[in-house]
Amino acid sequence: MTRIVLIVIAIGILLAAWSTTAPGELLAAHQRSASCSISPNPASVGQWYTLSTVNLPTIDPVWLLIHEPNRVGTSTEVYPAADGSLMLPESAPFAGIWTYEFSGLQTNKKYGSVASCSVQVN
Repeated sequence: MTRIVLIVIAIGILLAAWSTTAPGELLAAHQRSASCSISPNPASVGQWYTLSTVNLPTIDPVWLLIHEPNRVGTSTEVYPAADGSLMLPESAPFAGIWTYEFSGLQTNKKYGSVASCSVQVN
């Protein structure tokens, strides 16, 4: 009997907490700003560096756009972990500023750039 009473109380507490939380607050808790970093930075031509991201969208597709120094670009779909993190090894065949841009569903429900970072390759 005591166990049933405790379960009913626990369910009551959870329902009370849930009912006082606005739906927007629950959604906002899952929509943190994405960011990325590159290490080491700067890097040498042909040297491997790591592109790291956090808080990427996890439900909809995410695209990695690679902007080379000569303005030529490539894109590929990437698959972040369930927590929105992603680590990729990269290497550049020639010098200049390489920019990595992640495109996906933004917090305003429109697609666009969610994170961008650059590396100086010497």
